[in-house]
Amino acid sequence: MKPILKELIWLTGILLLSILIYGIVVGNTAIDINMHDTYILGNGQISQPSSTTNILSVFIGISLLIYLARVSYYRFKKTPANLVLMICNGLALFYFSTNIILYLTATNTGSIWFLNYSKALILTYYFIKILLITVLGFTGFMTGRNFRNQSIEATIVK
Repeated sequence: MKPILKELIWLTGILLLSILIYGIVVGNTAIDINMHDTYILGNGQISQPSSTTNILSVFIGISLLIYLARVSYYRFKKTPANLVLMICNGLALFYFSTNIILYLTATNTGSIWFLNYSKALILTYYFIKILLITVLGFTGFMTGRNFRNQSIEATIVK
């Protein structure tokens, strides 16, 4: 089986798993959140992300974790899996950055909750972003190193 086909099968399985998890967790029900003096309905009363956006976020998270485990298990020797991990990591960085920025700008900055937890949220945001960048850089380094070693071994064998 070709390596790219194998990765496509893995990604299709992860996408189906993401849709299944999203369907089980959220289902077709409305999301009701009761917070202090505010009652927020999740059926379009306020701006809510679409189901596609939510499934995409679940897909990116699950694929990042599964591919991180796969690549670690094979010790970064499989180049297509490494490339998929780097793409998923880049998507996670982009998705995480844009959603957090939108959340921080849309949050009421005068509320006590935001003032109490804003430093912790921002530190957590930066920690996760640094962790994702580190994983992306390390995966790129190991992919390049293994690709170079494979090309050197191929020339020596000939």
